[in-house]
Amino acid sequence: MMDDIHGIYSGVEKVGIRYTSKRIKFGLVILIIATLVDILSFSTAAWGYIIQVSKGPYSSDTSYGLWHSCPGAVMITGTIWECNSYYNINPRGLFTVTYIDITADTHGWFKVTQAVETLGFIGTVTALLILLGYIFSRSLHESKLALLVLMLLGFLSAGFIILGVIMFAVMWDVDILGTYVGIHLEVHLGYSMVLALFACALDIVAACAVIAEVRRISHDDDDL
Repeated sequence: MMDDIHGIYSGVEKVGIRYTSKRIKFGLVILIIATLVDILSFSTAAWGYIIQVSKGPYSSDTSYGLWHSCPGAVMITGTIWECNSYYNINPRGLFTVTYIDITADTHGWFKVTQAVETLGFIGTVTALLILLGYIFSRSLHESKLALLVLMLLGFLSAGFIILGVIMFAVMWDVDILGTYVGIHLEVHLGYSMVLALFACALDIVAACAVIAEVRRISHDDDDL
């Protein structure tokens, strides 16, 4: 009787981190880091900076993110920051120069950047969830289809992220300086965009780890 029970349970496929290949464990760690980095890039207001110098004792140093900006009045005593969502901009009258609204219709490239970066973020999170399902779910464990979807999501997410980064990096300089010719401006790129590039690279690394796992499974199938 006990031998029959043991035989039944020994035939059940074991799942979990303990029974997962090193390639998938590596991919899981990379995807977790990629998701955290992408969250930071997605939520911080440091994709770009616009510095406007006025004739008085004040200047304006504004940092811009994908979803909110932080206008700052640079004075002798230091910089006073006031961060607002792009949908709730209400400066307190600290500034002697004009706030530049990059969400205006004249800056359509920025809305495209928001869209593709959102798709990249969704793809990264979805890939992480599928990978967790692959590790802990018997229905997905050792599934080539799940791995192929993971691989596709990894490369697609990286593609969307890099597309948004390139668009922002090119248009940030060309569009802002070209539109506001009469204002003394300095434009710079910020660390949030660098984080997006890092997340993009991590997505590609995770996808490559999945490719290695697909090859392993295919090789094992050929040996049977």
